[in-house]
Amino acid sequence: MEVTIYDLIAVVITFVISLIGTSTYYRKFKKTLKEGADVITSVSTLLNDIKNALDDDQLTKEEVKKIMDDSQNIIEEFQEFVETVKELVKK
Repeated sequence: MEVTIYDLIAVVITFVISLIGTSTYYRKFKKTLKEGADVITSVSTLLNDIKNALDDDQLTKEEVKKIMDDSQNIIEEFQEFVETVKELVKK
């Protein structure tokens, strides 16, 4: 069996990933990425809700309330995300 440079690179990268994966920093980094993805998903959902609310050219009181509540929740999620990023960068 012939060992190529690609085989060696794959083994080295896998080893490095496993070392990084056991570190606390990696877990915090992964958590931060998940929080960021959650914020982006929430924004996407909110924009879709706004689009759906405007499709019939008439906003209801319930639609406006939901959009406002969801917007506030996103702001809070984003603030938590920013704090998580600050903690990650600080250490």
